[in-house]
Amino acid sequence: MREYIGLGIKRIIIGTAAFSDNGFLKQACMEFPDTIAVGIDTKNGKIAVKGWTQVIDTDSKEVLREFEAIGVSAILNTNIERDGTMEGISLDQVREFTAASPIPVIASGGIASTDDLDKLATIEELGLTGAILGKSLYTGAIDLKKAIERYS
Repeated sequence: MREYIGLGIKRIIIGTAAFSDNGFLKQACMEFPDTIAVGIDTKNGKIAVKGWTQVIDTDSKEVLREFEAIGVSAILNTNIERDGTMEGISLDQVREFTAASPIPVIASGGIASTDDLDKLATIEELGLTGAILGKSLYTGAIDLKKAIERYS
């Protein structure tokens, strides 16, 4: 992490390690304040770890409060039921997760069009600060330049 930050990286995303090594997460947040984000991948409202192969029985609201206390600066929430499907976002899921999070949220999973981005823009006041675009860029369904101009 030190090497990446030394190169100018502004945000580091920690995945499964945030759930399996609390000491590591605490140290990272202390050493690199306002830099550490945690990826919370969800399926049916449950948190999935280890490359989505294991669902853990942990209350996401409790986890979010713990991460806030540790100093996590952002949450990358991926709805793995929608990720890569081009089915469109589940606005209700994003709204519920974001409303429960005391930490700013970046949404991911299923964003298929600018209509989805328009829907996400309606919940910015809840703490949604961004979106991850994947397949929608690769397929040309969303033009990145136009999206940046429209939503910046």
